Amino acid sequence: MRLNGLELENIKESLPTILETINSEVNGMIELMNILRGIEDRIKEYVELTGILRNASVIVGKGIPEMTIEDFVNDLLPLIRHGSLDLLNNYLNELTRIVELRRKELSEVLGNVNALIDKYARITAWLKKRISNKLVSKLLGDSVPEIPSPSPTFDNAKYISDAIRSIDEVISGIGKELNIPRDLLIKVASLGPNVGIDEESIARELNIDTSTVNKYLESMWRAGLIDRRYVT
Repeated sequence: MRLNGLELENIKESLPTILETINSEVNGMIELMNILRGIEDRIKEYVELTGILRNASVIVGKGIPEMTIEDFVNDLLPLIRHGSLDLLNNYLNELTRIVELRRKELSEVLGNVNALIDKYARITAWLKKRISNKLVSKLLGDSVPEIPSPSPTFDNAKYISDAIRSIDEVISGIGKELNIPRDLLIKVASLGPNVGIDEESIARELNIDTSTVNKYLESMWRAGLIDRRYVT
């Protein structure tokens, strides 16, 4: 018996080889799809992390390098055309490394951003405590700028940054009126209201003499910005 010109016995003999070839091709396709799915997942994760990092970096005034979707496509097309599973798998491993680095970078930036937000929340509380002070009231106008709580993706970063900038302007205005360095005012205000002020600690942190710190604290006391009882 013949089938398309082939002897049935020959087909029977060749069948294991044919099935093995088909099985190998199928397994190769499955592995290819798994690698491409892994690459897709890593790219999505990178894009998500980068979006949050980009937003959060606005608050600390830091730019970030980033890859675009076009960059990934340009990387992938030659590898797909080449058809090498090893090359694609190596690319997946490299993507995994890049995503881990981005996650670490995001963690560090979020730590800095949250510390900055906490710091300016204390400064805001310090200003609110002194809202009746003539100088503070004049510089603040109608109200103390509020620091918004960050959203999960930090898409309100601009509002947070604007609030911090407004508070900085008030602190700078106080410094200009009283001839006190902005850094010292920020340090005192960031302690929050009704908190002890250690002039020696401030002197060390700002790298100035304790006597100079005392002179500026005296000016702040005379302007009604601090109470003597909080100066250690």
